Amino acid sequence: MRLVRLDIRGFGQLRGRFDLESGEAAVGLLLERNEAGKSTLAAALLAALYGLDGDRRRFRGTLTDVDRFRPWNGGPYGLALTVIHGAQELVVDRDFAQDTVRVLRGGEDVTDRFRRGKEVAVGEVLTGLRRSQFTASVFVG
Repeated sequence: MRLVRLDIRGFGQLRGRFDLESGEAAVGLLLERNEAGKSTLAAALLAALYGLDGDRRRFRGTLTDVDRFRPWNGGPYGLALTVIHGAQELVVDRDFAQDTVRVLRGGEDVTDRFRRGKEVAVGEVLTGLRRSQFTASVFVG
């Protein structure tokens, strides 16, 4: 799987398009000044693949990720990640305000191919890894 582009409608302090593609076997490294949004960008990529945890019952007294990454200046709360998986270009579109996810191939909605029970397991299907495995072995935010 190759990450191509992240279009952020609103996620924390971030909005706009981030081009991610740098080649077939590239390793991405982001260097910026403090408070530029590096950690938020990493969280947005992870959220695109695996979603955000909004279960308040498990986080009594603390913010959930859904609350933590709400757009600072209001407005839409979501993003779209474009990836190349095999020979297919897919767009993972998430609306965190509505708690929805769609996976598009061309103009076709292929979300059902990513369903695992009640969940849409985009990250697991694309990477073969659960979120905890992905963050422990592949992705350092």
